[in-house]
Amino acid sequence: MMRRPWILGSVAALFSATPLRAFWSKPVRAPLPGGGSVNLPSGYIPVLPGSYNHDASLQALIAYRKFRHTLAGTWDCDGMVAVSQARLHGSFDQFRQQARGALSTSWSYADLKPGWFGGTHTSYPIERRTGTHGPEMEQEHSVHLVGFFGVYDKAGRMFALHHEASGLMIAIWIFDSHGGVNKARKMALAIVASFTP
Repeated sequence: MMRRPWILGSVAALFSATPLRAFWSKPVRAPLPGGGSVNLPSGYIPVLPGSYNHDASLQALIAYRKFRHTLAGTWDCDGMVAVSQARLHGSFDQFRQQARGALSTSWSYADLKPGWFGGTHTSYPIERRTGTHGPEMEQEHSVHLVGFFGVYDKAGRMFALHHEASGLMIAIWIFDSHGGVNKARKMALAIVASFTP
């Protein structure tokens, strides 16, 4: 009887070991269209050339969190990051709009206010501001998801940053439960800090 707590304690100690956690959370470095590379946030997997879901027409590095296929035949994810060089886009708005084309099914309709299905299509407003590092955009989202017991809406955000000093444009779609705008801003700045031309 005394062996079970010892075994469980050993397993817990193994999984809480710092080197093991560091291995799992190691950032992935990925190339940017047009040159250079960045580190992606932990948990985000890049879509690289040769991947079945890579779109060469997108002038941005796309990375998904928990990318998966659904029983309905669509695909979904728990968030997305898009990174590109500003010189590849005519404007900040064009970058955001092009990156939006890589969103999963549920996220692509998330900027529409509830009741859009079969009704009036009204989008949440985009807030624009000038931040410390350059222009920013933020938009509320309501992501329609299918759960085990039914469908529900989950709150999310779109945050975009044009970091003028580095020449990078970054757009992040994230659930509020994963940190919302504050986490998205930290992720964007960490991506900028990792950029090598």
